[in-house]
Amino acid sequence: PEADSLPSRVFEPIASGPNQGVKLKREAVDHAKSVYYRMRDWDPQTGLPSNEKLVELGLGWLRS
Repeated sequence: PEADSLPSRVFEPIASGPNQGVKLKREAVDHAKSVYYRMRDWDPQTGLPSNEKLVELGLGWLRS
């Protein structure tokens, strides 16, 4: 999960334009990543697919 990150600048406020001052919140991005992992049947702590997902994909031999 650490590799699934965004550059720090996206968390800084937008400098100009109609969205001036708007910025992403780290908590919101982390929550979205956790939801995505659950939807994919990946472990949110490790980022690895679950054993069930590996079997579903025909990769059961990779199970931990």
